[in-house]
Amino acid sequence: SYPMGGMLLGGYAQTQLKLKDISWEKSENMGFGLDFGFFGGRLTGSLDLYKRKTTGILMNVLVPYEFPLAPYTANVGSLENKGIELSLNYQTRFGDWTIGAGGNFAYNKNVILDLGGQSYIGDQIRNAVGQPFKTYYLYKADGLFQSKEEADAWVAKYGTPFGSRPQAGDIRYVDVNGDGKINGADRIYTKPIEPSYTFAMNFNVGWRGFDLSAMFNGAAGAARYYSSEVFGEFAGDTGHPSTVWRDAWSSTNPTGTMPRIFRKGTARHNDANSTFWLQKTDYLRLKNLQLGYTIPQRLTQQLGVSSVRVFYSAENLFTLDHMRGNIDPEATSARLSSYPLLRTHSFGLNVSF
Repeated sequence: SYPMGGMLLGGYAQTQLKLKDISWEKSENMGFGLDFGFFGGRLTGSLDLYKRKTTGILMNVLVPYEFPLAPYTANVGSLENKGIELSLNYQTRFGDWTIGAGGNFAYNKNVILDLGGQSYIGDQIRNAVGQPFKTYYLYKADGLFQSKEEADAWVAKYGTPFGSRPQAGDIRYVDVNGDGKINGADRIYTKPIEPSYTFAMNFNVGWRGFDLSAMFNGAAGAARYYSSEVFGEFAGDTGHPSTVWRDAWSSTNPTGTMPRIFRKGTARHNDANSTFWLQKTDYLRLKNLQLGYTIPQRLTQQLGVSSVRVFYSAENLFTLDHMRGNIDPEATSARLSSYPLLRTHSFGLNVSF
């Protein structure tokens, strides 16, 4: 609306640019596959190698400030994926025993080739030419200051680039480009959000009426940056620090994994987006464990049923990881606002007539 002649008049203005030639993205695929079996079919597997180049990816094109319209969407991005997928399965039987095992492994490497003339898009999480899709771009941390003298020497050289003065127990940052300053130019590309490696394994064994099975899954090569809400802050009655702060640095705990305890807003340098807060999300999880027993048919037939099986099942029984704090490595929210993964135990009965 515009005031004109003492009246408020309505009007229209074009704010978006719509291209008529937008299309689906295109991909070029090249691959090699092999299926195999040995020992009379007891061992089987497959191997796949692939390379895929995707072009014409829809993305926002940044425009100069002089351009009268907002950034527009066009087919300008390109991305390359290449990798390997392997699966193996083994099953055998001898006497009253049945034994089986299987697994699959996948490795994928992706790299951004073009962003429509731009070198990168985004800030803390970037899509940048030559880097994997959604890679963290952060200040490089170099542990914690172990003394006041260390912190003062750093300040004498670099000043207080984040607006607060570091002390013993605070995060030390690296002058990556060696220009004698700590600023945005000292940020580095680290790890992507998505894992490079994924894998799963399953095992099963049976003896007479008993059966036991287990399934594992995992991933490696990725990382997550979690916000201060995850670890909590010391902010009076409104703060809810997590138990991870029990291992905060102090003069009596110089090997602590967390910085010194500080009140919110008094150590902004510790809040900078840095590799210190980036966590590797590599993990191996026991996804399912099941133990069962099938009652012999000679007993169930007397009851008029063909089979009866009782079982115990557990989901997400344990996880091996290197996470700081009680964090699920599969969580996708930087605030951990996603629904948590549950560990469940159950007993069941299967009856077939």
